[in-house]
Amino acid sequence: MRVTGGSRRGLTVDVSGLPQLRPTKAMVREAMFSVIGTEYIVDALVADLFAGSGILAIEALSRGAKAAWCVDSAPDSCRLIEKNLHKAKFQQQCQVVNLSAARFIQGKSIQSQHFDLVFMDPPYRSPVLNRTIKMIAEQNFLSPSGTLVVEHDHRDVVEVPLPLEIWKQKRYGHSSVTFIIRQPTRS
Repeated sequence: MRVTGGSRRGLTVDVSGLPQLRPTKAMVREAMFSVIGTEYIVDALVADLFAGSGILAIEALSRGAKAAWCVDSAPDSCRLIEKNLHKAKFQQQCQVVNLSAARFIQGKSIQSQHFDLVFMDPPYRSPVLNRTIKMIAEQNFLSPSGTLVVEHDHRDVVEVPLPLEIWKQKRYGHSSVTFIIRQPTRS
């Protein structure tokens, strides 16, 4: 699998050895970053939840994100992410966290850490999808101008609680990508 843009464009990222991984396809990654826009990526703080191989964080860092956190509950995935970060020379800009997404969100919220860009690619057809979105809303995990990018099965119904709202949705074969933002505060 290759990085599709930025300073590491063309770099091969390893996804082998973990049959449970379902890495985001290159076409979908390019489309995601096109929708987000460069101005929202440069200097962003990024969280890649259910990170798998770390490809989404690597793509964001390659495009100018300031720092990233790759979060995965599987130790094998965390080792693969560390290997890929080392190959991309992003190990200083990215922390690999071996925790569930829920525990990470709770911990960062306690530290008042807000993220500008959050990627979420949970197992398809799983209740963890909407539970995690709800937790992101409740814990104020997303910065006021942040974007949550959720990859999911096209049959999943994405539930978005206030203060979040769906900005855009795109379908790519059996996958859909839902872009979620915080509602603007009214004065």
